[in-house]
This record gives sequence, C-alpha cells and structure tokens, in this order.
Amino acid sequence: MFNKKAFTLVELLVAVALVIILSVMSAVIYRTYIKRAIAMEGRALLHDVNAAEQIYRTRNGAYKKPGNSDSYVSFSNELGVDFRGNKYFNQFKVTSVAAGSFIAHTNAYDGHTMNITGFLTGKEPVIAEN
Repeated sequence: MFNKKAFTLVELLVAVALVIILSVMSAVIYRTYIKRAIAMEGRALLHDVNAAEQIYRTRNGAYKKPGNSDSYVSFSNELGVDFRGNKYFNQFKVTSVAAGSFIAHTNAYDGHTMNITGFLTGKEPVIAEN
C-alpha cells in the first residue's frame, strides 16, 4: 500500500470551486451593504431637510423654497442644513412648495436620486428612491 501524501486533482478542483463560489457570494453581499449605506446617507440628508423645513414653517408660517427650484443647492444657509461632510449626497433642492407640503430632491455622485415629501400634518415624511 502507498502512503497518500498529496491531494488528488478532483479534491483540488472541488476546493477551488468552493473558494470561487464563496468569494462571489461575499462580493454580492458586500455590494448590497455598500448600496444600503449610501442610501442611508441620502435618507439622513432628506430627513435633515424635512426637519429644517418644519422648523422654518413653524417660525414663518410657510415652507421655504431655497434658491432656484431648478438647480440643486450645494449649501443652504437659508434652511441651515449642513451636509458638507457627506460623501455621496452633497446637494438638494426643494420644489413644489405648497401650504401643506413640500417636495425635496437629492442626488448622489452616480446619478442615484431620492425624493422626500414633507407634510404639514403629523404624517411621517415619505422617501422614494429612484
């Protein structure tokens, strides 16, 4: 009888196949976590805009539409939203300001956009991702 001191070709192929399958699965999971983290930054920015709009409305009786509604705001002293530390979502615009609601938009460096609709009533703001 021979002493077996090496792996067979089939054993090596099975091991390599398992490593490839596990690495592909981990890459997909990692990308999912990264996308979720980026979306969380956009949601946080829109919640800050919502809070600033609610404060502005409480003080002045109406929502504020900062700057030109067609262009994004890089930094708004009008609402006091400071998002200069954000990595992905670093601008927003407020459109469709009405007596009881407003709509704010933000976009990321890769073109990913998010919208929020803020309401005058006690409803939670609605965030939609595009």
